[in-house]
Amino acid sequence: MATEIVMPALGLTMTEGTIQVWLKRVGDSVRRDEPLFVVETDKAATEVVSPADGVLLEILAVEGATVPVQQVIAYLMAPGESVVPAAPAPPVLSTVAPPGQGQKAKRANGETPVPPLPRFPVSPTLDPDASSPRLPLGRPEREAGGLGSGAPGDQVTRAAPARAAPVGGSERERLLWMYRTMLRIRSFDERIVLLFAAGKIAGALHSYVGEEAVATGLGAHLRPDDFIVSTHRGHGHLLAKGGQMNRMMAELYGRVDGYCRGKGGSMHITDVSLGILGANGIVGAGITIATGAGTAIQLQGGDQVVACFFGDGAANIGPFHEGINLAATWNLPVIFVCENNLYAQFTPQRLHAKTPDLFGRAPGYGIPGMVVDGNDVLAVAEVTGEAIARARRGEGPSLIEAKTFRWYGHAINNPASNLGRDPAEIERWKRSDPIRRLEQQVLGSGIARQSELEAIRDAVVHELEEAIAFAEASPSPTPEEALQHVYAELPPGAEL
Repeated sequence: MATEIVMPALGLTMTEGTIQVWLKRVGDSVRRDEPLFVVETDKAATEVVSPADGVLLEILAVEGATVPVQQVIAYLMAPGESVVPAAPAPPVLSTVAPPGQGQKAKRANGETPVPPLPRFPVSPTLDPDASSPRLPLGRPEREAGGLGSGAPGDQVTRAAPARAAPVGGSERERLLWMYRTMLRIRSFDERIVLLFAAGKIAGALHSYVGEEAVATGLGAHLRPDDFIVSTHRGHGHLLAKGGQMNRMMAELYGRVDGYCRGKGGSMHITDVSLGILGANGIVGAGITIATGAGTAIQLQGGDQVVACFFGDGAANIGPFHEGINLAATWNLPVIFVCENNLYAQFTPQRLHAKTPDLFGRAPGYGIPGMVVDGNDVLAVAEVTGEAIARARRGEGPSLIEAKTFRWYGHAINNPASNLGRDPAEIERWKRSDPIRRLEQQVLGSGIARQSELEAIRDAVVHELEEAIAFAEASPSPTPEEALQHVYAELPPGAEL
């Protein structure tokens, strides 16, 4: 069937764009990622490339027309197919406003509506009507170009193709995916606290409860072939990237059916097939690993991205500077996400950093820096979606600071790790529960009914119970396994 070509959102504030020129005509063949048309905004003129191979079937917006973001402007037909679009929109023959003036006039007159529930942005395009406040810093003068382009001042740059979001389907399906994902993370990490107390799980455990919106909002944009680099507090990252609850639970139980056959435990879960390059018990060590993975992507000519999670304490160690500086210098596709939960283990941020906002370091590396409410999953999805889109376009890394809070102490296995935090502070943050906030928005907007959300909760509880049963039924490693997987094994037929 025909592929819809829509007016892409090339930035957070873009509400419409003007078709400057079509680079293909009706009947022309076009290849995926081949320039298709040029859009003019109030910031730049940008080439937009085709999302797929095909033949340009119909053009609905003529050159010079100004059309809203996400409006269908053309149809692309796969070679050999024939289709008549159902009730196509009439061609746009005239501009809504002079090029570059329409957006400003709308904002000045207050005509742009703000919906009660911001739409979840479809990667790599973004919803310009999202109403949560953002504080961008270090953004290049021309939003669609500049950094790493090799030609400062260039006005025509290439935008990423408007492909479907990794979490596909309708807006409702995407919102419910986020709700379900945060519930899975919360349920998993709350249960392991009880399992540790019961003596079922041993070793170090670091709970992600309270921070679920960060991994979920970003994870909704990641493709299966993208990568993440996690931390010692990584269960949420892994579940949001596609990790299976049963194999994660088996790993925490130290059983052979775990992701690392029970040898990695909570802080070292890895599955390269899912793009999970490993949780890490060394503070900040994942930053340079992410830079290395980004280098590999660039050398191989891919369009994957690497999401690198770390905490506020890691922002003050050497690899933070080394990794981000090199990623910026080489224009690598890495999104550096600082989950600032205000405490580096036991130490308040005000005692280990002069400035309260860590994203402000981004301009020193020549990259965009953003801060976001880390308890608002829609806000996180918007900001991370923009950063991921930039990285896929080859525009380099971004630094995102998500302000959030962990409900438990630093480590479940150390009861003293919650000392020093004011109980009133903890309760205040609990009132900003990210799951409850999304639930209220979904119910208030009519996206879903209470009974549907309860069904999702029941399904998550069932999945968790099955994961525990799976882990407890899995055998423990044999003593002989202690000497296995210590060194890399050569492929069959290979020689040193």
